[in-house]
Amino acid sequence: MRLRGVRLEYAAFLQLRVLSADTLGRAPRGLADYDLLLTLDEKGYDFRDSGVIVAKISKSGKSSVKLKDTYIESLKLRRDHGIAVPEGEELKRKLFWINIKQFGMDHFPKGLKYVIRKVQRKMRGQKSYGK
Repeated sequence: MRLRGVRLEYAAFLQLRVLSADTLGRAPRGLADYDLLLTLDEKGYDFRDSGVIVAKISKSGKSSVKLKDTYIESLKLRRDHGIAVPEGEELKRKLFWINIKQFGMDHFPKGLKYVIRKVQRKMRGQKSYGK
């Protein structure tokens, strides 16, 4: 599976030999794993979906709590890797929806957020891992 244009919700198992100085260390804190995968993709490594849930993402991590900051940092990282990023009206539209999502994350009750995430997983075809 190639990574460009793919929504990433991931954990990765890597052989130690793929980790080196030229594959690590360029990204801002919190995006190092994404940077590593983009770097390995550039080097021609292949990725496969195991179909197995191997990690549960924290709902209190930065990428889940500060949606806009994380999105903007990921755009910079994608641009650094030569991946097209939204600009102009498309970027404004995406930021508008991110601000709406951020409002929900900041103000909706926990139970409602759980239901929203459950619907999102179903719509994306992701496996459910329970509460």
